[in-house]
Parts: sequence; structure tokens; C-alpha cells
Amino acid sequence: MIIPSRVRTIVFLSGIAVIPLIFCAIFLLMQSLKAQYRNAEILAYKQTEHIAQELSALLLARVFALDHIGSSYFESASDKHTRERSIDRFIASRDDVNDIIIVDSKGKELIHRSRDLSGNSTLTDRSENIEFISIQEKGYYFGPLYVSQERTVFLVG
Repeated sequence: MIIPSRVRTIVFLSGIAVIPLIFCAIFLLMQSLKAQYRNAEILAYKQTEHIAQELSALLLARVFALDHIGSSYFESASDKHTRERSIDRFIASRDDVNDIIIVDSKGKELIHRSRDLSGNSTLTDRSENIEFISIQEKGYYFGPLYVSQERTVFLVG
């Protein structure tokens, strides 16, 4: 069977006309994907910004609470037992605090209270710890964040 040249020409021209349509479709698809990617980036940025603001508020609340307990420890009654009881009450009243360690200016622990341990654990010299050195140099220390038993845990000093 012989296909007339007129039919071949029509098929050929139709095929040539379809090529730009395919390129247009690919171009529009790529533009759509770029827009979706850009929107996903913006959403991720906004979510990250929101999380950072919440984390900042959380850290500031911890710092103020710990600053208050640290200053009240030194300003409270000279009776060591009374001061230690105030630390124990603070830990018991806060679900978000597990340990409190108060050190002197040389890094020697004055008190180490923990929710998990009853009474003082062994007091140690922390003058060589990175946390103490950072506090001496910068005035603060924020340890790494990690998740333990579905709770966010970090060290603030």
C-alpha cells in the first residue's frame, strides 16, 4: 500500500507542529515545579522561624528562672540546709528541670541537686569543663539540644 504524498506531508507537518506543543508543556511543567519548590522553601523557612522564636522564648524563660534560683541561693538565709531545701522545692515544682548545679567562681560545685537522685551527689571540681570555661568567657552556656524519652533536653548555664 502506497501512502499518497499529500498524506505524508500532512502527517509530517502535524508532527512538526506537535514538537513545540511538547516543549511548551515541558516548560510549563518545569515552571510549576519551580513554583511548588519555592512555596515549599518559604513554608519551611516560616516554620523554622516560628520554631526558633519558640525556642528563644523557652531558653530565655530557663535563663531567667535559673538566674533567679542562683541569685536567691546566695541571697537567702545563711543556713545551708534552708538554701538546699529551696533548691529541692524549685526542682520539685518544675517538670522541665532535672538537675541544678551551682558552682563558685573557681568551678567547685557548691550544690548538685537532681530530680533522679535524693540529696547531694558527689560535689566535683568543674573548672576544666567546657561548660564552666564558656560561662567564664562569655557569661553563658547553651549545650546541644537532643531528644530523650520524647522530651527536648539541653544544658543551660
